[in-house]
Amino acid sequence: MIKTKINFHNSINFLHRLFFPEKNRLLLLQQRKIEELSCKSIFNRVDVDLDWDEKVKKVIDEGKPFGEFDFADLAPWIFASSLSNHRVVHQRIDEGAALWRAVKATDGPILEVGRAAGGSTLILLAASANRKVVSIDRGPFHAWCSDLVFNREDVVNRLRLYVQSSREKIEESEFGLIFIDADHSYEGICHDIATFWNSLKTINGVKPLMAFHDGASNPITFVEPVRQACEELLSDPSIARKVESWGSMLIVEKIADLDQEEWYRKQHKEFWAQFNCDKFIVYDPKNLSASLVLGKLKGVLSSENVLGVNNFDSGKWSFINFKQEKLPLNEDNPVRLLRETSVIGEHKIHCELPLQSGGVIFSFFVRPLGIDVIYISMNQEDQTTFFVELDLRSNLVLHHRDDKAATHLLGIESLFQSGYFRVSITFSQNYPIDFVRLTVGVKNDLHETSYLGDPRRGLFFNLATLRYLK
Repeated sequence: MIKTKINFHNSINFLHRLFFPEKNRLLLLQQRKIEELSCKSIFNRVDVDLDWDEKVKKVIDEGKPFGEFDFADLAPWIFASSLSNHRVVHQRIDEGAALWRAVKATDGPILEVGRAAGGSTLILLAASANRKVVSIDRGPFHAWCSDLVFNREDVVNRLRLYVQSSREKIEESEFGLIFIDADHSYEGICHDIATFWNSLKTINGVKPLMAFHDGASNPITFVEPVRQACEELLSDPSIARKVESWGSMLIVEKIADLDQEEWYRKQHKEFWAQFNCDKFIVYDPKNLSASLVLGKLKGVLSSENVLGVNNFDSGKWSFINFKQEKLPLNEDNPVRLLRETSVIGEHKIHCELPLQSGGVIFSFFVRPLGIDVIYISMNQEDQTTFFVELDLRSNLVLHHRDDKAATHLLGIESLFQSGYFRVSITFSQNYPIDFVRLTVGVKNDLHETSYLGDPRRGLFFNLATLRYLK
């Protein structure tokens, strides 16, 4: 006689399946779902070895120049073996390998637009021997190991790190490779293409490339506005040719220059239209640019943004009868909609800060919703040291004045590109002061500064910077 060990729970489950098939089917589906979630949590984990820090430091401190590192030297510590492959670099391994090949396939200086933790910068540096690497990011958050590499003696002299928006100018103008992973809005990616595509040059007989993260369709993840802009770029074979794509990483070869103005005019019309109403709309200006030169000022623009990199999240700005509204954009997008509140009074924002003597440029990016006239002023104590008034619908400078004993206005510019006005005020501060108040305010249709606000009106505010000229 064969003895069989009977499992009580298995017997009950068998009877349950026999007499209650529908309930059993639902239970099985629920059990499978729990198991699937459990598996996903395991594969999404990004735990590191206990001695990870020491091993990374050992690799970085090896004797050979960083530009001679192999991809295999980087992969164990900048990637994570999870479904999203995020650790130091926010790329999958196949995407990082595609970027590595793009570096190896090109020559000359490299531009990176969007640095974040510095992972992609490490790939560009390690694959590029002794080539110059220029990197732009408005608010980087470097990993400690990125900074360790950036400060190496063999790296520091060939790496330039800008802390600014790609909408601000840089000194360098020619590149053999450009990697873009920054503003993922449609206007943002079109602006970066318009600004930098024509700076791609054939160097030493080698064709230039532009690499886009989040630009290629794939089953895992990509960003639709970036993919759309890349498709539009590739739609003209006389301008660009697709080389390859892995995951969301798209590598494109430049064939010829593009029409910059055409790309600067590109906008996501449907996005802006959702804020329109019968009375107030998001409009395009009659003129794309307005400028007034009042004097000359020489110097190099400082890399430090005195107002900080977090825009309104830094707490430096005060809102008078404006209410912030976060927009349906990527989490790291700095754009906010400032809507008027239904209050009688002035509608403005201001920040307070000390000011050094010398040349200063105050810039911000803005898009009006039903507002025509804005003003920019600076006050110290009860004295207005400069005042500028702009009609953005016509894109004209309406008024300006300054107190030349304290502040001398040197230039006013309003340029409409890629969905936003870039307003820049250049001035010379004659002496340092502990406290000034910078204000951006609006007027109503009657050109009044104090009035009953309408929540259907507002300003899309992108980024504000204040930099010294040295």
